[in-house]
Amino acid sequence: MAVLAIVSAIINVLGTASAAEPKPTVDAAQRAGVAVGPVRPSPPVPDPPLPDEALRAAIHTALMEGAGNCRDAIGELRRIGDASSVPVLILTLARLERGPGFGPDDPNGNRFYCLDALRVITNHDAGRAAHEWQAWLDRNRETPQQQWIIDGFAEEGFPAAEPVDEAFAAALVRAADPKFQPSYLRTNALRVLHRTAPGPVVAAARRLLDSPAVGDRKGVVAALDGRADDESIDLLRRAASDREIEVAENALRVLNDAIRDRSPIEPVRVAWDVTLARAGVHILERLDDHSVVLGIGYGIVDEPRVVLFDLILRKVLWTYSSRSGVRTNAVRDGDRLYFVSDDRVLHCISTGGQSLWTIALTRQPDRGSTGPRILAANGQLFIPDGQTIYVVSSVSGHVAAIAIGETVSRHIGAGRFHVFAAVSHGPLLVLGQAGDARRVDTGVRVGVFSVGDESLCIVGSGATVQLQCLEEGTLREMWRAELPREYGGYHEVLQEDGLVYVIAQERALAFRLQTGERLWATNEFRSFGPFRAFARFVLTHNHHFRLEWRDANSGEVVAPLEGAGGNVFGNVMLVDQQLLVEIGGLGDAGLRMIDLPPSLKGQLPSRQH
Repeated sequence: MAVLAIVSAIINVLGTASAAEPKPTVDAAQRAGVAVGPVRPSPPVPDPPLPDEALRAAIHTALMEGAGNCRDAIGELRRIGDASSVPVLILTLARLERGPGFGPDDPNGNRFYCLDALRVITNHDAGRAAHEWQAWLDRNRETPQQQWIIDGFAEEGFPAAEPVDEAFAAALVRAADPKFQPSYLRTNALRVLHRTAPGPVVAAARRLLDSPAVGDRKGVVAALDGRADDESIDLLRRAASDREIEVAENALRVLNDAIRDRSPIEPVRVAWDVTLARAGVHILERLDDHSVVLGIGYGIVDEPRVVLFDLILRKVLWTYSSRSGVRTNAVRDGDRLYFVSDDRVLHCISTGGQSLWTIALTRQPDRGSTGPRILAANGQLFIPDGQTIYVVSSVSGHVAAIAIGETVSRHIGAGRFHVFAAVSHGPLLVLGQAGDARRVDTGVRVGVFSVGDESLCIVGSGATVQLQCLEEGTLREMWRAELPREYGGYHEVLQEDGLVYVIAQERALAFRLQTGERLWATNEFRSFGPFRAFARFVLTHNHHFRLEWRDANSGEVVAPLEGAGGNVFGNVMLVDQQLLVEIGGLGDAGLRMIDLPPSLKGQLPSRQH
């Protein structure tokens, strides 16, 4: 029977129940492993999720009827963990052994998931065959499931005790290490720990935090996940300073979850919303205290243009047609604005929006990519793109093209003494006034970098991923720190108020700029949301797609926010004691002004650096 049989089974089972029982939702069907087709828009008030008891009964019925690809449904039984699922899983395993998908020809792994669920629910490994599991069940049918769990630990050498004492708690904490095997023991160790009173768990965790074994300390963090009592939070703060980055970042993630659970979420007051396009609104530059330069449209559903938007009047003051999208940044030099559009045309306009000149940087632009960033320094404009760095006089528009011969990084920066670019995953480039590019080997291959008044910080790749910070004037190395490898790499380095931040899609790390001391690390992120540093605080976008403020020195959440809306947040800019953000959705791209939470009023700089 196809897996869609689970849908009819769920509907049939619940259809005979009392009218007071909630109906199955699309989410519940998907949790049971059901492929769901197009669905009409949900009502304003969604149905409650299917209760575990009803879901379990429906899945039992479907499996007994012989549902086919059922691994996600089996996964739900594993999660629920009820002893009544064991006979059903044994019958399912026997059917899988007889079927054509047995062994390596089982592309969906149904048999593996069935065995895994049996091991987790019983806390035993009775073998790989249905008849072995049936024999085990026949011997233990009259034993309560709680005793199955305790006996499973005892048979593996754990000092099992009921109720849990400190010795058993310590063994369970060690088993909570994500790499502990067999994995079904780890799953049940966490389940027992999470339903045990804090006393023995906290005592064991406090002792194991001083263990030289990294696995023990990882186990402590996992064991404290979901606990929000004072003692657990204190231990998580200790673990967040662990010398092992993986321990530290998991501890801070768990700590912040506990803080969110304990702290009232501060409602966001949206001062105003303005829709400016159907797609594509980008903050390019702040012109003065009350106006920003925006790039609007990509040339697909909206005409591409650059505008000046007044934040007080909430209206566009002037519009300049750019003919192609402008999505990176603009720079100001006196009464002129400069920016590069996606078709690689450099535009020079007045701050009043009048065109002064345009220059096509290349005859063969990469039209499938966003235009390059632009930097203004020493009366010149620097634009890295492709295998060339363009140096343009900001007055005359004269262009000098420095052919590098290799792909250059899209990052560029200016310090007190030098302008820097880089070969992508190659050497640093120091750009001179004469239009030359001197290659400097700093000992790492440059991925991303940032430049401050006195420092240059580079994320470099090689045998290991490292953060290297140099004196900006002499390029003498100040310190290096090893970073965890990150799928997709690190995409940004920031320097602010004596700290340096390294940001990837899933994680961020903070270091003290002068000494290289790691202050915190976290793996809480799941998207390329905004990460902005404002002196003592950092604004981030967490894995729930919510904005929140963190303490810059500890990484702890100090003001989780709610109610800012479900749209995608892009660039973020501090405007007095308000936050200006880009928003984007289907047909509603624009700007949103958000008031700062009351707890942070007066604690942020009056304007962004």
